[in-house]
Amino acid sequence: MKDPRCRIVLVYMALAMITQDQAQESLRAYYTKVSKGESWEKESRTTEHADIIVELNTGKLLFWRGTSYLPVWETEKGSWTVDEMIERKGDGPDSRPDDHNTFSSVRIIESGAQRVWINWRYLPRFTAGNPKGNVDHLNFVEEDFIIYPDGKVNRTFRQGTPKIDDWLHDRNTLKQSLNLTEQGIIHEEIQAMEATSSPSRITGNPILETITGSPVLSFKFDRGGGDEVIETLTSGQYLIEGGKIGAPVSGGDSLLLRTGSHGRVTI
Repeated sequence: MKDPRCRIVLVYMALAMITQDQAQESLRAYYTKVSKGESWEKESRTTEHADIIVELNTGKLLFWRGTSYLPVWETEKGSWTVDEMIERKGDGPDSRPDDHNTFSSVRIIESGAQRVWINWRYLPRFTAGNPKGNVDHLNFVEEDFIIYPDGKVNRTFRQGTPKIDDWLHDRNTLKQSLNLTEQGIIHEEIQAMEATSSPSRITGNPILETITGSPVLSFKFDRGGGDEVIETLTSGQYLIEGGKIGAPVSGGDSLLLRTGSHGRVTI
């Protein structure tokens, strides 16, 4: 006769595996096409992967065209829209301000059992027309949603800036915590991100002192001056314009350019 303790162990192992599988399935994200039977959907020329659904045990978080991808939380108790962090107004109705989602998009950055990361990029304000008006790449906004199995969400918001370093800096980031429950969404207070990063210095190449002729002006972009450069002969200060000014160099202006960037000094 087999030892009954073996049966108990096997049953325990089976239950543990089932519990683990359920935990892994409690959070997932996938591309799909949400259809709610609204009239505008008949004119929506999109593929079967136009929307994103994030599934939790208690409900679904929808990033779909019907709201220009502002998330909607749905449970058996009802449906709620996440609060806007900036007013949106374009060529569509209030519920879908980007009528054809010309300037609105979402993508799955990460999808796993422990967390899901969704990125939402959009232009908050523009005017209708052909072509559409007031479209400036500096006005685009990016929001990121980190979603956990228990319904907690970490949300960040970044406004467009002329310089990429300013856009990436913590001071350009707002954050908000959300809690998705069966009864709705709990919105915590919007807060500014604490500045924890600072430009790092790098070691520059040796300065070449060979000079041909008598210069009228002379610039050395190696003094760690950030967005300004000092003209050597007159000691005048000039602004370095451009989207990406390189990291400050140890020993004293910034490297002028990085790959794929542009910059200029106006005299």
